Amino acid sequence: MLTEKGPNDVVFYTSGELIVHTISDGDSLTLRSDDQDVLVRDVVVLEPGRYSATIYGFEPSRATELNGLRLDQRIQFGERHVFGVRRA
Repeated sequence: MLTEKGPNDVVFYTSGELIVHTISDGDSLTLRSDDQDVLVRDVVVLEPGRYSATIYGFEPSRATELNGLRLDQRIQFGERHVFGVRRA
C-alpha cells in the first residue's frame, strides 16, 4: 500500500517560517505508493512516529483510487512512510 523510505531517502520540510524537522497536528504530508505521491492533510499525531490523515490527492496521476487507497479516506501510517512535510 504505502512505500517506506529507504536509507538514502530524504524528507523535505517546507514552511513560511523557520523550518522545524517535526510533524505536527494539522500538517500536510507527502507519502508514496509505488511511483505516485499520496497527498494527505489534517494530520493528527497519534503517538510519536505514528499519524493519521486524510488523502486529498495522488500525483502525478490525479486518480481517485490507487493501490487500495482512495480520496477522502482517513489512513494511519508511520514516520517511515513520510517523504515530505508542509507546515500547517
